[in-house]
Amino acid sequence: MATRMQFRRGTAAEWTVSNPVLAQGELGIELDTSLFKVGDGVTAWGSLAYGGLEGPQGASGATIAAVRTVFGSSGALMEGDEGALIVCDEAASILVPASSSVEFSLRTVIYLTSDGGQVTLVADGGVTLLTPDTLMSRTALSTIAIVQTATDVWRVFGDMEAA
Repeated sequence: MATRMQFRRGTAAEWTVSNPVLAQGELGIELDTSLFKVGDGVTAWGSLAYGGLEGPQGASGATIAAVRTVFGSSGALMEGDEGALIVCDEAASILVPASSSVEFSLRTVIYLTSDGGQVTLVADGGVTLLTPDTLMSRTALSTIAIVQTATDVWRVFGDMEAA
């Protein structure tokens, strides 16, 4: 005969109302959220930390938040470019603005490429662009990325023209 295990279970609302103390190692499952908590024998439900029954959903790794096209030979990063792919229609110089004019969150990542030539990054006053290479993509269709690691400090990497 097979052994069946069942854990304490209920909806999130039911757990909130009853607020029980689960025994040490006892598992309680919220049926409507797929979250769980493990008891320690002394802490009430409402004060226990959650675990989860579901793994990651969808794509893992970087995803592109938006695609914006820059027309012409110059442009600038702007509000809303966080996580975006900036596509230049020709060789272009792209200004990385100081935080005093456009404020990006730390760890912001922006990707840049060009359909018609190299992308050249230009640092606004007070902005530092860190790279062992030049500030230019290697050729048309090369993709580079910049990550803001501190206020007005960006790391640049990708398919860059060698210094």
